[in-house]
Amino acid sequence: MAQRQLYITGGIGSQSSGEAFSSDYDLPNDTVYAESCASIGLMMFARRMLEMEGDSQYADVMERALYNTVLGGMALDGKHFFYVNPLEVHPKSLKFNPYLRSR
Repeated sequence: MAQRQLYITGGIGSQSSGEAFSSDYDLPNDTVYAESCASIGLMMFARRMLEMEGDSQYADVMERALYNTVLGGMALDGKHFFYVNPLEVHPKSLKFNPYLRSR
């Protein structure tokens, strides 16, 4: 997964259809799904792997996901978050964002 399905930001899951992975190295910028909750799951998985194997690469995955997708998806007021974390946004799509959620 980390070699073929992980964005440089730590986001995972490249397609919204089925909220799933697609083919290897299919990591589009504009249609990336990369849910915030998937990154939280990735952090939990990496933590368990770090505890079992003691390899620092798992800590790197946790750090990248935390700072770039989990915290990066939160609004400054702490009451809203982005469900998805796109790498590219078109200005016209900012008028209405169905992925902005409230707590």
